[in-house]
Amino acid sequence: MWSKLVFFIVSTILFYELFSATVIHDSEYEQVIAERYLFAPFANDSTGWSVLNSINYVWQAIALPQYHSQASAGVWLLAQNLDYATFNMYWMPLASNGTLIVLSEIEVSNNTSYLAVSNDENYAQVRTAALISVNQVQIILCDLSNATICRVVRTVVFSTIMMNITKINAGLFVTDLGIDGWLYIASDTGLHGLDLFTYTIFPFLNQINSSVSSLAWSSRRKTVFAGTLTKLWIQSYDNISDQWRFEHVNGLIDASITSLVYSDIQDKLWIGQNTGITLLSPIILPSGCVHWYFSRLAGKISNPGSDIGHLPFANITTLSISHSTSLDGRVWLGAVHGLMRFDINATDIDAWRVFNSALYMPSRQSIVNIASLAVLSQDGEAPANLGSTAVAVASRGLAVIRFEMWTLAQKANYFQKWFDSPSRYVKYGLVCGCTMSSWGDIRTCVKEPCDSDGLWTAIYLASQIFRYATTHDLQVKKEAWKYFETLELLNKVTGIPGYPSRSVANRTDFPPRSRWYPSPTYSDLQFYGDTSSDEIVGHQFVHPLVHDLLAENDDERQRAYILIVNITTHILTHDCI
Repeated sequence: MWSKLVFFIVSTILFYELFSATVIHDSEYEQVIAERYLFAPFANDSTGWSVLNSINYVWQAIALPQYHSQASAGVWLLAQNLDYATFNMYWMPLASNGTLIVLSEIEVSNNTSYLAVSNDENYAQVRTAALISVNQVQIILCDLSNATICRVVRTVVFSTIMMNITKINAGLFVTDLGIDGWLYIASDTGLHGLDLFTYTIFPFLNQINSSVSSLAWSSRRKTVFAGTLTKLWIQSYDNISDQWRFEHVNGLIDASITSLVYSDIQDKLWIGQNTGITLLSPIILPSGCVHWYFSRLAGKISNPGSDIGHLPFANITTLSISHSTSLDGRVWLGAVHGLMRFDINATDIDAWRVFNSALYMPSRQSIVNIASLAVLSQDGEAPANLGSTAVAVASRGLAVIRFEMWTLAQKANYFQKWFDSPSRYVKYGLVCGCTMSSWGDIRTCVKEPCDSDGLWTAIYLASQIFRYATTHDLQVKKEAWKYFETLELLNKVTGIPGYPSRSVANRTDFPPRSRWYPSPTYSDLQFYGDTSSDEIVGHQFVHPLVHDLLAENDDERQRAYILIVNITTHILTHDCI
């Protein structure tokens, strides 16, 4: 009696182990989602990408203040319209597939202006942003729940001494300087300031009268940074006084400064150059004074004190960070060849992510020249380890890089659904690549027989066998068996046991071609001969898996076994080893 009970228990356990789904720990990871939008003049580059039909080009993408209710939902754009004569400020909600809404109350007079945003919530009822043009500053106030409702609340006209300005390169709100903060203005003629308490313009701060490319600010260190072709200017201030100093380019900084950003989480200034990145970090001396030291960021960790390495590529054009309240410490870099992101919290091998080529950028060319980069604030409910969305302005369109937390099971289901869509990759039950009648548009996939139909089908079948072995889903087994029967057909259609064809087609599909032969066993089929060794490897790889993991009875196992034996015998008989 006891022996029967033990036998029953053991049998039950074995049955459960063999026929129950395998539980696999599948933790979430950060999955990138790329969306590309072409400017209207480049609409024919790819029918697979959305087109901003009314836009000739965009020169700036701007993230909303982190306190705005739509800060994670979209960006403001400064753009030239397709008529080449008018300019507008637009709101682009990212969930609307390229829909643009004009902010009609904001006048944009030319393409040399710059929109600076204030991230200080203390002033949210006073000012949201400043549109800086070559002759004036428009202080803008926006509704805190609707990014399309904005109006100009004050206009400050530049003094005559500033009338030689032809381009605004950057603008920066420094909210803890003075009584009500300052607006710093980087122009092609020098550095200027607007006192936001008196609304007085101060031209050529510290007598800086050469083109200023970029600005950055550390509120923690009470320091403003201004980059030019020849110098990095550093202004340290407190409630009593301020001090200016500079570092020469071609000294500790080895090339002209293209962009600046201060990472509060890292407590570092990132200095962008054509040659790469220089870092400026603070040390607090025993006296309480701040000393700044430089380190070089290149292809590997270099100078003593540098703690970051492996810069993917140089030619840096712009830098940006998220001002999200969730403290996203990642730094984004725009460059000639695309985007990069550095994550201080990731392991060394995962710290850098690169987003280039047509997989992420709205261009078929490798050079995309990122001109502007906006990193959005996080949604309040987003996981802490989820990266912020970035919107980049490239030469032919916009790239939107966003992230979702996925599991590998989600990713597998995503691609399985994509694979199973009608007429995608399968013809005659064979899996292979396809040509696209329109570049980059997977909707225009045209399946044709190719050299490796048998190999790709075998590899796909193997994936479905492992899927079935893990899930024990009978529908998966049913679908997988169809692909096995296709491989079985490739072995039968030649009429030579152990010699599978590369591919198969109806005789009426196309006229006779080189290396295509009428099947001696199927009157309506032709087969692709001259089968290569890698095709044979695919068959010999998958048929044992069919035998061991997919087949459920002796008849099914025998069918797989016959194919293995026939191919092996054919190889040995003809000395193909």
